[in-house]
Amino acid sequence: MGAYASEKILIEDFPVVFTPALLAHKNNLPAKAVFVVEFGPIRVTLDGTDPTSTTGIPIDIGAVVTITKESDIQNFKAIRSTNVSSVINPEYFNNFN
Repeated sequence: MGAYASEKILIEDFPVVFTPALLAHKNNLPAKAVFVVEFGPIRVTLDGTDPTSTTGIPIDIGAVVTITKESDIQNFKAIRSTNVSSVINPEYFNNFN
């Protein structure tokens, strides 16, 4: 398994997703996405619904997040959970590098 792409995502007060163009690699979806939460806590959903500052999975600053299910990676959405914006720098991995 090898890393094939990364990006910087600013998480503010509206839901954001992983960049779709980066998820497609040689016609294969990533097998894993990994990131660390920086600057402010966030909330995420993995079912395609929009998280809010009070709904979704809460993730604190400094947490290392690993997502290994393709549909969860595709459906990932995040929003900040306080008035402090956050940053994540996901790395994407697949089995076909």
